Amino acid sequence: NELLGGFQLVNGETIWFDGPVITAMRRGAVLLLDELVAGDPNRLMCLQSVLEGSAVYLKKINETVEPQPGFQVVATANTKGNGEDTYGKFVSNNTLDAAMLDRLPIWIEWDYPSAKVETNILQNHAQDFGAELDEESIQNLVTWAGHNRKLFKQDGIDDVITTRRLCYIVQAFSVFGKLEKSIKYATNCFDTETSDSLMTLWKSVTKGEVTSDEDNTENSEAENVDKKKFFN
Repeated sequence: NELLGGFQLVNGETIWFDGPVITAMRRGAVLLLDELVAGDPNRLMCLQSVLEGSAVYLKKINETVEPQPGFQVVATANTKGNGEDTYGKFVSNNTLDAAMLDRLPIWIEWDYPSAKVETNILQNHAQDFGAELDEESIQNLVTWAGHNRKLFKQDGIDDVITTRRLCYIVQAFSVFGKLEKSIKYATNCFDTETSDSLMTLWKSVTKGEVTSDEDNTENSEAENVDKKKFFN
C-alpha cells in the first residue's frame, strides 16, 4: 500500500521508501488525508490501527513503527463516508466501512467564510490580479453568493457559488473588465436553467432587491475548540 510505503528500483537495486503515513509517524508530524472518501476503501483499511494510535508492522521490511509524540491524523472530505447523496456533485466519493468511520472521533463541519472574511479574500484577490473592482461590487458578489448558498441548502437551486468561484469571477474581471460578463462566463459551467437563475439573482442584488445577510458567520464552533484536549 503506497500510503505505508513500498520498494522502488534505484540504480538496479530495490530500496524501501516510507509512504506519507509512516513518514508522519516517525516524525511526530500531522498527517493530512485530503479527500479521504475519494480513496479506495480497501486500501484505506491499512489506516485502522494508525487511527487508533497503535504501532504499524511493516511486513515487507520486518519493522514495527511506533507513532512519535505529536503524530495526529486529519482528514478532509466533501461527504461523510456514506456515499454520494448530493445529486451527483461528488460522484467520486466512496462509501467507507463503518469500522473506518468509527475510528474518526471528531467531525467538524466547516462552512463558508463569514461575509467579512470573504470580502477580504476577494479584495486581496482583486489586488493580486490587478482587477479594479470597487467596494460595492465586491460586496454585491459576497451578498449574491450568500443568498445562493441559502437557496442551495433549501433545494431552491441546484448549484452553489463557492469562494473559489468568486475568485474566478474576480480573475475574469481582470481580463474582460465587465463584471456581469465575468459572472456569466464563470457560471456557464452550470446548466442553462441554473446559470439563468444565478444571473437573475445577481440583477436583484445590484438593484437592491436582495440585501446583505450577516447570517453567514464564522465557524466559531471549530475555532473555539480547546485544541489542547484533542491535539496534544
